[in-house]
Amino acid sequence: MKKIILFSIFSLCLMASAFAQRSGERMKNRMEGYQIAFITDKLNLTSEEAQKFWPIYNQYKDQAKKIRQDSKPQKEIQDMTDAEAEQFIKSSFEKDTKELDLKKEFVQKLRGVLPSKKIAQLQGLEKEFKKELLEKAKERRKAKE
Repeated sequence: MKKIILFSIFSLCLMASAFAQRSGERMKNRMEGYQIAFITDKLNLTSEEAQKFWPIYNQYKDQAKKIRQDSKPQKEIQDMTDAEAEQFIKSSFEKDTKELDLKKEFVQKLRGVLPSKKIAQLQGLEKEFKKELLEKAKERRKAKE
């Protein structure tokens, strides 16, 4: 009897974990879809521009994410020695340089796809999108209270 109860609890935990992962994945996919619609609409991308733009944009975002992940400190800053903190500062500058180089490469690739005016608008739209997401999250929290 005890084994059956433990097995049932274990099974429920596994199902809850799987559901949470799928739920998180669904939320991520929904956010990405919303971002695609938002940027496509605000930049007024033609279907031809969108077909060329999104693969470049997604590759840029993936590479930028990897740069940020690779530069995360191994431990909390308050737990570092002065030498480790100094190395962290240097690696932070290296990360910034890599991100800037990546952004320059990204813009260069976009020049063959979009007019300069749309490329210039993109950075502001990314910030606007994040701001809108935060506002919607605040509204949802208030609605739950």
